[in-house]
Amino acid sequence: MSIAATQQRFLNAAFGALMLLLVGGVTPSVIMAQETEPPVSTTETHDHHHDADTTTADVTEGATEEASEESGTESRPAFIQFHGSASLSADAYDWSATSPTFRPRMPESFLQLMMNSELRIGEFFTLPFNIMVSPQQTNVTTPWAANQSIGQFLANQMNTISIAPKYGWAQLYIGSHTPGYSELTFGDVQVFGGGIDLRPGKFRFSASAGIAQRGVEVDTAQGMRGAYEQHAFLARIGYGDETDERQVSFAVNIARMQDDTNSIHNVLQKIQIELPDSVDSSVFLKPAPIFTRHDLMPTPTEGASLSFSCRVPFGEGFSFMGEAATTNFTRDLSAEAIDDEIPLLSDVMQQRISSRIDYAVSGSVGFNRPEYGIAVKGLLIGPGFVALGYPQMQADRQDITVNPRLNLFENRLNITGAIGQRTNNLSGTKAETSNQLIGTATISAQVMESLSIDANYNNMGMTTNNRIDTFRIHNVTQSYSITPTYVLAGEEMTNTFSATFGVDTYNDYNIISGPENNTQTQTIAATWGMTLKEFPLNTTVALNNTHQAMAFNDVTINSATVAVGYAFAEGRLRPSVTAGWSGSSIGQEENTRISARLGVQWEATDWMTLSLSASTDRNSYTGTTTAAGDATENYLQTSLSTRF
Repeated sequence: MSIAATQQRFLNAAFGALMLLLVGGVTPSVIMAQETEPPVSTTETHDHHHDADTTTADVTEGATEEASEESGTESRPAFIQFHGSASLSADAYDWSATSPTFRPRMPESFLQLMMNSELRIGEFFTLPFNIMVSPQQTNVTTPWAANQSIGQFLANQMNTISIAPKYGWAQLYIGSHTPGYSELTFGDVQVFGGGIDLRPGKFRFSASAGIAQRGVEVDTAQGMRGAYEQHAFLARIGYGDETDERQVSFAVNIARMQDDTNSIHNVLQKIQIELPDSVDSSVFLKPAPIFTRHDLMPTPTEGASLSFSCRVPFGEGFSFMGEAATTNFTRDLSAEAIDDEIPLLSDVMQQRISSRIDYAVSGSVGFNRPEYGIAVKGLLIGPGFVALGYPQMQADRQDITVNPRLNLFENRLNITGAIGQRTNNLSGTKAETSNQLIGTATISAQVMESLSIDANYNNMGMTTNNRIDTFRIHNVTQSYSITPTYVLAGEEMTNTFSATFGVDTYNDYNIISGPENNTQTQTIAATWGMTLKEFPLNTTVALNNTHQAMAFNDVTINSATVAVGYAFAEGRLRPSVTAGWSGSSIGQEENTRISARLGVQWEATDWMTLSLSASTDRNSYTGTTTAAGDATENYLQTSLSTRF
């Protein structure tokens, strides 16, 4: 048996043992006693350094609150407290089809364990411990590993294993964490490693190091692309709380990322080229093989980033927030090295012919009052700038947006909006430059206690400066919708009525292809919900009609859903039934789906809940294409959760 297969078997066994321990073995009888007053919330201001971090524990306080109410007395919280929640879910999927084009929509089985807990000792020490793991690979940021090792399992960004002890103003991060430093350096990539955050007084110091991307070997047999293991090193030093608009704050942010070229095997491919024969080059050609990097091999990269960010309030209600950043990025570590010494840059990393340095700046000015406010934001990114912690950030562009807001009549009328323009190809290195105009508006009105109305409008237009009319891009997308909601509350029941009317249009103004691409989509939806106050029954009915008009075909989709829920045993046993139908047509092609779902939730004890859901979908395809046929999908979901 291979080492990778042995590791996978050990991983599955360890995962099963951990689930039994956390879900089956954790009961209130083995948890430290807690006194009746609810514990102090753990959601205090944590760390802008980890804005998107998953280490904040979900605190369960319901049991202690009920005990306090029943006793009618107030007592001090226990010196040592341990509380949280855990759940184990297992899904199974099965399908059968006569249509040769049908493809399954999900894996045959899926298992996941989640746990959010916290140990608190006194008022100064807390130990959050969070887990969200699955033995199956669900990561979409790196390729699929054929034989997942323990190291690849831990570094998978879809898994989270996090411990974050905190004592006073010092906190450590062990395992999975997402450092959120700034908008232009790092903040959207999970790191598996360690971190520290120190906040003595108004001073701030943060640092993290670990694996930002797991390594995956190239699989030429399956055509799977590989990925290098990527290491990240981050640091931040600053002053003040940048989340408080009333305080002056500033920080210096540093990020360093590098692919480990030894983390996966180098795979080569042989290419045959024809070379002139050494005897008579005018007559004979001799084929010769050369070896190059395989097409499935990734390109190794590395980069370093430095930025300065600040927030400065001025005047009454005004504030400025901005950041200036620069990156030195190498797009190919195998490129030829530059021997000449470059001041500062050569001290950070080896410069190569594929290395480039560029900058980005952002800034915003805001004015806020309780009833109104406005913010003007600007962003400029150079063509060679790479935000190490934001892989999807587009370079070589300029954004300008204005965001006004208005709250009237004691917040019964809220109006927000945004209008902006994006321009790319600032460097002029591309064949054409595009301009995008974006505008949005949202209105939320509480007309009366029982009636509310929400309305939305979105506009996005795009143009390019191509001189040839037939190649020029000029299109506008608009959408608007209105949703009134009426709540009729009586002595015996509450009825909720909601309706939505929306229109989406796409207009292409190209003189050649425009008429063929124009589309208009209209959606009408209605929902009715009924809840009885003394009888534990609730019902929901939803109807939807969508019609899309195109140049050559029209698409119509109709659907109806009915759901009924009931509660037995003083609300501890809650079954539900859902039935649905949908039909769609595209020209002569038709699709009909009939679905049914049965669910039940059982609170077996005050600390444990079992949920079960079974559903089936029957799809029928008719028409003249090869997609005609039937397909049936069955889906079973189970979960066991506990609170402690």
